Amino acid sequence: MSYRKGRVTEMKRKIILFGEIMAAAAAGFMAAFLFKKKMPDKSADKASKFKTYYNTLNRWLELKQSGVSLDKWFQKNGYKNAAVYGMGELGNRLYEELKDTEIRVEYAIDKNAYGVSLDIPVYQKEDELPDVDVIVISAVFAFSEISGELEKKCTCPIVSLEDIVFEL
Repeated sequence: MSYRKGRVTEMKRKIILFGEIMAAAAAGFMAAFLFKKKMPDKSADKASKFKTYYNTLNRWLELKQSGVSLDKWFQKNGYKNAAVYGMGELGNRLYEELKDTEIRVEYAIDKNAYGVSLDIPVYQKEDELPDVDVIVISAVFAFSEISGELEKKCTCPIVSLEDIVFEL
C-alpha cells in the first residue's frame, strides 16, 4: 500500500509541475505577443524609406536623361541660394548637381556635421543657421519631422527633394 501511496504523490507532483510549466509557457507566449504588438515593424519602415529613395532617384534620373537639371526648379521659384539638409547619398548628389550652376549652396545641415567633409560649412540643426532663400531636405522619408523642427528656427521655405524632382 505504501508503494501505491508514494506513486500517487509522485504523480501529483509531476502533474503540478507540468501545470506550472504550461502556465509559465502560456504567460511567456502572451507576453511575447503583447510585446510584439507594441513594437513598430522596423522592416516595413525600412522598405518604405528605400522605396521613397528609389522613386526619387528614378525620377531624377529620368529628368537627367531628358536634359533637365534641378537648378531649373530653383530658378523657376526665384531661389538663388540654398542649404541642403542631410548629406547622405541624395544630399551629396544634389550638392554636386547644383555646385556648378547659378544656384549657390551656402551650407549643409547634417546631424553628423563633424563627420561630413565638404567645401562649404556644415551645421547641425541645433546650430544658428544663416539665412538662405530655401532649405532642401534630402532625407525625404523624414521630411515632416525635420521640417517641423527647422520651421521653429527658420523663416525661409523648407522643401523636400522629392517634391522638387516630381514638380519638374
